[in-house]
Amino acid sequence: MRRLRGVAASPPRHRRGPYRQGSDVDVDGVLVDSYLAYRRIWSRWADHRNLDPDLAWSHTHGRAVDTIQVVAPHLDAAAEYRLIRELVTHEDGSFPVYPDAAAVLGLLKDRRWGVVTSGRTATVLHRLRVGGLPDPPALVDSSQILRGKPEPEGYLRVAQLLTMNSPARTTAPTPSPSSPTG
Repeated sequence: MRRLRGVAASPPRHRRGPYRQGSDVDVDGVLVDSYLAYRRIWSRWADHRNLDPDLAWSHTHGRAVDTIQVVAPHLDAAAEYRLIRELVTHEDGSFPVYPDAAAVLGLLKDRRWGVVTSGRTATVLHRLRVGGLPDPPALVDSSQILRGKPEPEGYLRVAQLLTMNSPARTTAPTPSPSSPTG
């Protein structure tokens, strides 16, 4: 089986069929290069709150509110999340799609695919559209789950939306450990 950035180019024979050809695709670090923008955002937030930016950054692989609760449990996570969202708005043009993102999605043209993201639906769709990528057939964002990545809840939910028989048989490319989400 060939792979391109973690996406199976053709599923093994036992995984073929109308309900077994599915992929869950992450946005940040797979389709969108958000590393530098999120690094700036989290560093600004940490500096603003007199926190260690490296400590904050080391916990940013999941939902922003979860990161805040871990690195600054003494702060109001909801209020801090609003501040993070405000900082994101100032980085609007800093989330380019990867040059081969369209090719990755092209490999999925005959398969069901959906997006699991720690971001928000409107933000993710905006970034994909600006980059010339199609809207995903299914999208699960941080507001639709109780526990963020690496928990399987989001991936199981997108599999349900795609009406797959077996979520365990989906391919789930995720960003590298150095890739941020927010």
